[in-house]
Order: sequence, then C-alpha cells, then structure tokens
Amino acid sequence: MPAAIQNQTPRSPSAPTRALGTHALIELNQCPGALLRDREKLEALLIDSATQAGAHVVESVFHQFNPHGLSGVVVIAESHITVHTWPEHGYAAIDVFTCGDPAIARRIQDRIIEGFAPATATVQTITRGPSLRSRKPAALWSAAAERRADAALVVPGDADVSGTPGGNPTPSRSGSQ
Repeated sequence: MPAAIQNQTPRSPSAPTRALGTHALIELNQCPGALLRDREKLEALLIDSATQAGAHVVESVFHQFNPHGLSGVVVIAESHITVHTWPEHGYAAIDVFTCGDPAIARRIQDRIIEGFAPATATVQTITRGPSLRSRKPAALWSAAAERRADAALVVPGDADVSGTPGGNPTPSRSGSQ
C-alpha cells in the first residue's frame, strides 16, 4: 500500500441526489518502473482488479508506445478502466468509471493502487449523472440549454443540438508510434 493516499471528493449543492456513475481519477507517483513498461502484467492487473471487485470484463485493448509507456482500456459491463503510464517519470494516470454500485469502483481502485505500489496516490472521486431531483430530464436539458443561449456561452468541445462533437483534438505523445 502506498505511503500516502490523498482523497479529493468534490462536493457541490447541485450534486445529483442519486449517482448514475462513480468516476475515480487516480494519480500514482513513484511507481516501480517495471510494471509501467510491462503490457501483459499491467493488463492482467487491471483485469484482475475488475473481476475481483465484482465487475464484468467485456474487452481490453492496450498499446505499447515507443520508446516507452503504455495506454490501455478495460471495458467492463459497468463502464471502463483506463491507464496511461510514463515509466520515465514513475507515473501512472488511471480512470475507473462504473455505473451502479459505487462500491465496485472503490474496490477496483483499492486493488489497482495495491498492485501498482506507488509511493503516493491521489484519488479524486466524482459523482456522475444529471440532477435527478426532477423526474423530467428533458425539461432540465431545455432549461440548461436556454440559460446557455441567453448567456451566449460557448463551451469548446460541447456537442451541438444534433449531437455532433465540437472538435476535441486527439491527444498524442511525442515519439509515439
């Protein structure tokens, strides 16, 4: 277990009364470099963490970068787990997003942190979903869209009314293949 785990859970008065999902953003520092470079062990760790936590693995895809580093996703029936490693910095960034029981996300998170054995881990947990105080989600969307139009807000990356993405660039790594 890491020497220090720092949990950061944002709270706001407009938070949903019932979460649709739990999204844990995990920052792992001073991790053993061997795991951060080993595609097979890293994939096995994430899959085992998911299954041992009670999640249902659908598929996994991992990519080895040149000269180093890995990115991968484990799709679970409950949502997903992603990882990006920078062995040269001893660092890994991990997302755990689950729908339904938030305890599954927490168990996955705990097993991943234990498996990576970082010196420090920072976890930010976000409750995901629209406000469920009203039983009319369409009305909530209309009111929100109207407020944005009245305020002439333009949010980069937002979807337009047709659902077309607003054009987020694809991230890349220097020296990746």
